[in-house]
Amino acid sequence: MSLHQLLTGALPFEGSSIAEVMLSILEGRRCRAREVVAAVPEELQSVLDECLRPTPTLRPASAEDLARNLGRVLEGQVVGDEFRTGRNFRIRLRGRLFVLVWVGMPTVEDIELILQAAADAHARVGAQLVELVLAPPGLGEPAVWDHMSRRMPLLKQHFERFYAVVDAKGIGLNLLQRAMELVAAGVQVRFRIGARSTILPLVSASEGIPVSELEQLLQVSK
Repeated sequence: MSLHQLLTGALPFEGSSIAEVMLSILEGRRCRAREVVAAVPEELQSVLDECLRPTPTLRPASAEDLARNLGRVLEGQVVGDEFRTGRNFRIRLRGRLFVLVWVGMPTVEDIELILQAAADAHARVGAQLVELVLAPPGLGEPAVWDHMSRRMPLLKQHFERFYAVVDAKGIGLNLLQRAMELVAAGVQVRFRIGARSTILPLVSASEGIPVSELEQLLQVSK
């Protein structure tokens, strides 16, 4: 909050009383620094987004983690295609290819952050995006998929089509496939799901990106 105030001259959460401010914090309703000062880099905004998450366990685990993230921004180590990073996912933008890599169980808050990132990316490239997803390691809470299905019509505004690479096996794979297919069908989105060997050649052919580069984009940095 101090960093947001230093950058913008205002607090991220507003209200006419302590109760209203607390409610804004609990509901995650806040002003993003880039909405006030357009010159704030997206990479720095990503650090702020993570710090201001309502759920404590989804924020940086220590001051050292925060210092490391800020250091990467200051030293220019965050490359241009690293669009947004969260504790449960990584997002990279390669032209209009929006690569989403799940690295943990999805949360409702993740969906909202990804929705904002999609809107920002859509505005940046000036065209609908193509999304390539490495599916999460599990389904997470039912509320997450219910929330995603409700938000999918809004997400669809930013995406021309979706691809999902599913590395899970057995029952988990079948459940995840069915859940994604139901969500996609509800908004009539162009959607393909399958193993890397099936999906990556399709994306490569449509977007002109070598399969080897797609594999690189899907690497999860620990």
